Amino acid sequence: MPDKVKVAMNVPTQTPITYPIAQVEGSHHAAAQAFMNYVLSLAG
Repeated sequence: MPDKVKVAMNVPTQTPITYPIAQVEGSHHAAAQAFMNYVLSLAG
């Protein structure tokens, strides 16, 4: 989304910044799983 997001500054770090992702237990929503698959893919 380079046309919608402007990077103000890149901050170099020794380790990558990561965030956890999980589907709520008992949830069987296909859209939730599809979103997780996208985020964890190379395109995400």
